[in-house]
Amino acid sequence: TQGYSSAASDVYKRQVQIELGIIIILLILLACQLSLLQKASVWMESGLRSAIQKEVLIFIVEDISSI
Repeated sequence: TQGYSSAASDVYKRQVQIELGIIIILLILLACQLSLLQKASVWMESGLRSAIQKEVLIFIVEDISSI
């Protein structure tokens, strides 16, 4: 019975190691996703800022040309 108990203990330890590995991988993936979302947000903000600046310039040019 001691052999079975030792084998079961080894299986349990291996299972715990696998589960911890999976959790670590998922946390790394989550961190990568959050980083990508943050970068996308910055890109969207800069794109929006650029679009607003273009619209303001167009408005100013049109306003000046109508004088």
